[in-house]
Formats: sequence, structure tokens, C-alpha cells
Amino acid sequence: MVKKTISQQVFDSSADFGVFMTLMALASSIIFGVIVVLIGIYLIVTKGTHSASTEGRVVDSKCNYFRDKKGQVTKLCDTEYTYRVDKNSYKDTKTTSKQFAKDMRLNILYDPSNPADSVIRTGWRKRGAYLMIIIAFVMVLFAAARYYIVKEYKFAASATGIGEGLSIMSSPFRSSSSPPVDMSTEMLTPIEN
Repeated sequence: MVKKTISQQVFDSSADFGVFMTLMALASSIIFGVIVVLIGIYLIVTKGTHSASTEGRVVDSKCNYFRDKKGQVTKLCDTEYTYRVDKNSYKDTKTTSKQFAKDMRLNILYDPSNPADSVIRTGWRKRGAYLMIIIAFVMVLFAAARYYIVKEYKFAASATGIGEGLSIMSSPFRSSSSPPVDMSTEMLTPIEN
């Protein structure tokens, strides 16, 4: 039996560890991907609380501009609109990032059990769901490709194992001194016209 050198033993052990860690990453990606795909399908198939639609008209849309601490400008518009359900008229106001022209027609979604609860239909529910599904598939595809490379090429497996090992060993020494980011509107300063 040929005795392996220490460097060969380290190389083999790090390669085995790299394959194991990559397999765990692939399994995690598949589990996470399945969950995201199921959520995406749920969002596509169901209509949510606001499942009925009607046409509405813009009464007014006033915008304010805000500057954050980094100097970036944000536009927030209070859009007031009216709509009818059966023979009843409703009026609602929503904050949007887009300004609408007066008397513009809008597609309004409302809660059938409470017609006064409405939202402006944007189509982002389904678009967001499709985007989630695509991202999940791409993530699993990349994890599978990484696993294939690490499994087939021992040098890649060893490099992955060393990298993962160093990452694990250095994690107790990492500092999380940065404060959490506050995304509330209190951080915004109004811009005077």
C-alpha cells in the first residue's frame, strides 16, 4: 500500500469536503426552489383578497418629491379615484409612484366581501410570481452546474473545500458593526417646489 503524503491527504480531504458542501448547497437550493415555485404558482392561480374588478376614474393625483440621505429623489403620489360596485359609489386614495391624469380610467381590484377595500391593478402580482419562478429555476440550475464541476474535477472540489473551510473558520471573527437600515419615510426630506 502506497502511503500518501500530508499534502495529498489535505488535498483529498478538502476535495471530499468540497463535494459534500456543494451537495448540501444543491439540496438547499432545490428545497428553496421548490418552495419559491409553489409560492409563485399560488400567486398565479389565486386572485388574493382583491378578487373582483371594476373600472375607476382618477379624481386627483398629487405628487410630492423627497430626497433621502444619499441625495436620491423619490416621487410619491396620492392618487384619489372613484369606482362603482353594483349601484354603490366608492372613493379611495392610494400612494403610487406614478402620477395619473385627471379622469383617467383605472382597473380597480376590490374585496367582494368589502367593496370599499380596493387597490389599483398593476399586474405586478403575476409578473412577480413568474419572476420568482424563473429565479428559482436559475438558482437550482447554477447549483447543479456547480455540483457537477466540483464532482467531476478534483481540483475544483479541493478549492471549494478549502474555501468553505476557511469561511467556516473565519465566521466567528466577523464583525457586524453596521447598523440596520431604516427604510421608513421619516428618513425622507420633502423637496420644496
